[in-house]
Amino acid sequence: MGAGLYDPWDKRMDTDTNKTLSKLGVGLSPESLRQLGYLFCLVELGHEAPVCEAGKVSRSLYVLHSGVLRVSVKQGNSAVQIPTMRRGDWVGEVCLLDPGPATATVSVLGQAAVLEFSHDSLKEFIQKDPTGAATLISTLMSDLASRLHRTSDSLVKFERNTALLSAPPAVKKAEVDGLFTRFFGLHKD
Repeated sequence: MGAGLYDPWDKRMDTDTNKTLSKLGVGLSPESLRQLGYLFCLVELGHEAPVCEAGKVSRSLYVLHSGVLRVSVKQGNSAVQIPTMRRGDWVGEVCLLDPGPATATVSVLGQAAVLEFSHDSLKEFIQKDPTGAATLISTLMSDLASRLHRTSDSLVKFERNTALLSAPPAVKKAEVDGLFTRFFGLHKD
């Protein structure tokens, strides 16, 4: 994973960590959540330390425990910044399920701590708690599907806006008229 201090799991962190994992652990029994928590590794990171880097092989899911993470995806010669992550948000679910190159670069702003859950830990969780693992994977798949839908919607809007920029003036006027009608129930004369 790069720079960082890997600490063994500490029982004193159970309550605090359960708060961090509550979004990921939706639907898990308290026992499954406890077992899952013991499979995470706390990683403390300094300013601008990479959590994962686009193009580099990753095998882990990272859940933000404290601090702020910046996510960026390179497009051509520039990077697109994705909104900052909050406690309990995660990245790396695709690499957790199918280890391979990361699609985004995730780095720390200031100091941060993440909970790392490796592909090997996932396999161990599947062995120890198949029902809990199925619930966890279902949560990850649901989140992935939601992100995919949002991305698809954004692409459609982007393509439509790009096409509108190069459209003839009459088409642009018709589009503006349609927007007035849809948003305000008004007809522009």
